[in-house]
Amino acid sequence: MICVTGRGGYGHPARLFARPTHGWSISRRRRRARVPPRPPGLRRVGERAYAKGHYLSYTGDPLVYVFVVRYGLVAMTKVDEHGSVHAALTLFPGDMAGLAVAVSDQRWRLSAVAVVDSAALLVHSDAFGDLYRRFPQFAQHVATELGELSRRSQQAMIRLTQASVAARVAAFLLESAGALAGSAGDAPTTDLALSQHDLALLLGSTRETVNRILVRFAQAGLIATSGRHVRLLRADALRRIAEG
Repeated sequence: MICVTGRGGYGHPARLFARPTHGWSISRRRRRARVPPRPPGLRRVGERAYAKGHYLSYTGDPLVYVFVVRYGLVAMTKVDEHGSVHAALTLFPGDMAGLAVAVSDQRWRLSAVAVVDSAALLVHSDAFGDLYRRFPQFAQHVATELGELSRRSQQAMIRLTQASVAARVAAFLLESAGALAGSAGDAPTTDLALSQHDLALLLGSTRETVNRILVRFAQAGLIATSGRHVRLLRADALRRIAEG
């Protein structure tokens, strides 16, 4: 198992549909936007836990819920022509799944699976659609989220086809620790317990290759490992590897 840690943290779990004192607050990590007071339809918001390996949705399913990752890690996967499963996008706490399906009235094009024990807020598609149609500010937020997820998905596909495995590992460690934005200070913290097999699946590689790269990073002083814990020591150097 691998647990990615640092110092600082994302703060509280995602509360994209958590109700503040006045109106609804929709936030992703450090972003926060206000929308009008809670419509009756949003009473249809629940929370569900998903054990590692359990699916939130399958390719071809009709949309029932839009998911908001509350904690854990969710992979959006697809099966290639050879029957191999690949992760097209990794969702962290605060990310939403099902936005494109909701606004396009299509079926799920990817499957969503919990890579570790996770939980998600479930917003019924009818309630989500009502918000999207009635409140321009909410629709704008959805458009922003879609753009961000599209950008990350494109980056993930470029890494899978063009980047070295070392670059993919470095990028994942940085993203999971909240350090992709970059700063001179310490990397923020997240706790993600992953097996090397799971990490290999997310990065389109093999467990042996991922293990060799982690050992190499540790020997170079970029990370520190203790049992299943990995601490980022040189985020700047990891960032150069990820971008190279």
